Amino acid sequence: MLREEISDTIKKLVLEQLGIHESLYAEDISFEEMGADSLDSLELAMYFEEEFSMQFPDEDFKKLINPGRVVQYVVDKTENIKKEAIGIV
Repeated sequence: MLREEISDTIKKLVLEQLGIHESLYAEDISFEEMGADSLDSLELAMYFEEEFSMQFPDEDFKKLINPGRVVQYVVDKTENIKKEAIGIV
């Protein structure tokens, strides 16, 4: 999955979950600034885990305060999984 696809998927999930207009979304705006409370954040984490078939440990997810950081996290994890699969790591 390419970075752009990951970014588009995260954007879609955030817009749907938070019920916000696209104009209020940016990768560098925190979920809290977009109106997310702690329950919304937990639900977003679950949606991300399901969508990308990966775990977001609590200590990692606490650092993922905006969509841009989630995108980079998924990209990094995906690259690491690919490297492990071909024995580079």
